[in-house]
Amino acid sequence: MKNRIIGKSLVCGIIVLFLGMSIVPMAGSLSVEKHPSMIGSIKELNAVTKTGSLDYNITLSGTMGNNGWYVSCVGIGISGCGGCETFLFKIDGGSWFTYTAPFFVCGDGHHCVEAIVVDQYGNQTHLGPVFFKIDMTPPTVVLHKEVLPNKIRLTVEVWDNQSGVCDYHGEFYLDGALQFIDTEAPYQWTLSPIPSGHHTISVIVYDNAGNKGSSSVSTSLSRSQSASQPISQQINQLVQSLVMRYQMTNR
Repeated sequence: MKNRIIGKSLVCGIIVLFLGMSIVPMAGSLSVEKHPSMIGSIKELNAVTKTGSLDYNITLSGTMGNNGWYVSCVGIGISGCGGCETFLFKIDGGSWFTYTAPFFVCGDGHHCVEAIVVDQYGNQTHLGPVFFKIDMTPPTVVLHKEVLPNKIRLTVEVWDNQSGVCDYHGEFYLDGALQFIDTEAPYQWTLSPIPSGHHTISVIVYDNAGNKGSSSVSTSLSRSQSASQPISQQINQLVQSLVMRYQMTNR
């Protein structure tokens, strides 16, 4: 009787041990699948390391003139949405510098800016190049006056080193009042008859960025004074005018 009890206990023990060994691996295999919070944490961590999905930008700010030219200093800013990045930048292919705050470029000419963003994991994102151009310098204008019998001929000499001279008008003024617009270079205007007293003749010319340059001459000649000029002086002025026009045409 006693041996039967021991035998039954031994059999039950073996059965329980076998079941325990088979259930433990199943529980272990089910434990990973039934932890959604852990899986969510892993996915969230992977999303942070994908710097390509972050919104990094190079921004430009300034006063825009004509034809895509800035007529002021250009402010440059680099922005990101991670908060732990390091920003590097370079201007016009120069050396790399660490970006800490917006900065300004003020030199006339064509420029470009590039940037590299390095996140907290060492991933790099390259930005640019972004191109822009600046012309803050007005054109150089020289107004030439040629006194002829009972009239004054005015010719404009103008040049611009950056955006170029706007080729569609030069504005002529007499004492601040617009008198004539010449739409073909070299810009010229003839004041006739010459008004008595003191007067100011001026011209305004624009470059392609929208900057304006001006030049003025004064005259206090009366009609009788201009008409009484010696013929030799009139011929000399005419020759000078022809030479200047030839030089401007062949420049």
